[in-house]
Amino acid sequence: MRVLPVSLGRSFNGLWFGTGAANLGDGMALFVLPLLALAVDASAGGVAAVAAALTLAWPVFGLHAGWIVDRVDRRALLSTVNAVRGLILGGVTAAYVADVLSLPLILVAAVLLGVAETLVDTALTSTIPLVVEPAGRSRANARIEATINVTNQLAGPPLAGLLAGATLALATGASAALYVLAIGGLLVMRLHRPQPAASPATPPAGRGRSELVAGFRFLWRQPVVRTLTLFTAAMNVVWAVAVSLLVVYAVEPGPLGLTAAQYGLLLTGMAVGGLIASVLVEPLRRWVGTTRLMVADAVGTVLFVAPVAFDAGVWVVAAGAVVAGAGSSI
Repeated sequence: MRVLPVSLGRSFNGLWFGTGAANLGDGMALFVLPLLALAVDASAGGVAAVAAALTLAWPVFGLHAGWIVDRVDRRALLSTVNAVRGLILGGVTAAYVADVLSLPLILVAAVLLGVAETLVDTALTSTIPLVVEPAGRSRANARIEATINVTNQLAGPPLAGLLAGATLALATGASAALYVLAIGGLLVMRLHRPQPAASPATPPAGRGRSELVAGFRFLWRQPVVRTLTLFTAAMNVVWAVAVSLLVVYAVEPGPLGLTAAQYGLLLTGMAVGGLIASVLVEPLRRWVGTTRLMVADAVGTVLFVAPVAFDAGVWVVAAGAVVAGAGSSI
């Protein structure tokens, strides 16, 4: 007889629901903001800047996000940041409907959304141990990771593409509503943690900066960690540039001439490649080793950029997207 797994609890279910709703909103926002730039007749460079602004927050703001998350209540942070994201996209939607949307406004929204995503993703990792007992944390992490992959990468782009086919305002408005919906799940969480030791109400001036400097020094003294960090940062920058080029190349009036819905399906190819790689990564790591897999990640990104650079057709670009998605999950 098959034994059903024990529930991970009401607090985790709230976090799980909030994560799913917010990441579906993320996937839609990442998709639709570059299309908004195209809609306001931005140049290719302007559209690429919007796409890059959405994805460059991690290498620029990642360490600061960790410092902030360590010092605030996780539930309050997650709820507040999702509310802010909802307001940002609600404002973008209103500006588009009122025909006052401009490229500078889209760029500001993209930067703020990128920073917000960094805060939320950092807080999420450290929140799971506060709502799930040790025995269930492995299952909780797997469930959260699968939910992020499905909502953000698989479901978000095609759904946004379908809505954008009617009007871009429908896609941005739906994304804003999903962020607000996520707050409902987060509010049912109850965090369980030991009482912290007594400390001053206000940290000493400059403490955050000194801790960041100490963190950098520690990182630089660890050759393996330093190499991995620099490699990951470089790949994030290259990936941001690649995605920026893709939207300009793929969506009409670009060379491929894809509609919003077709572009959404193209991005879904990346998620499919990522899911396939996530299943195969452990056997591959045992077979060829971690170093060769990291090289494969870099090769996958090159294969993502190469079809665009050589003016390839849609099926070659789609194949490159699948390979790149697989590389990003290694």
